[in-house]
Amino acid sequence: MDRLEWVRKLSGEVVTADEMARDKEKAKKNHIHASYPGQLVSQDTFYLGCIKGIGRIYHQVAGDCFSSFSAAQIYPDKTAKSSSDFVENHLVKKFAPVKIERLLTDGGTEFTTWHKELAPNHEFLENLP
Repeated sequence: MDRLEWVRKLSGEVVTADEMARDKEKAKKNHIHASYPGQLVSQDTFYLGCIKGIGRIYHQVAGDCFSSFSAAQIYPDKTAKSSSDFVENHLVKKFAPVKIERLLTDGGTEFTTWHKELAPNHEFLENLP
């Protein structure tokens, strides 16, 4: 909490002790609970940067919500195909013999679509084991 207070002072943001206590209590409620390994694994994609001669690169990351065990892989794009490849060919093997029961994502376009008629046929959802 001291780092956040220091950054806030540097940026000129004035925060009272009451506001900090409220934020701390609010953060406690934003917890995802899992009772055993593999029950819930969270996955997301992050833009890493651009490499000359290669182009944009993205980081597929997943972490077990129970044990904090994680896996990551770099891909040249942010597509459903890359996301499902990460799950099938990297994540499942890395977590073996633990069975992954549920995946939690942020609902990005690489994981789902908001069009009802396209959702059942989305490549990420079709390619999951």
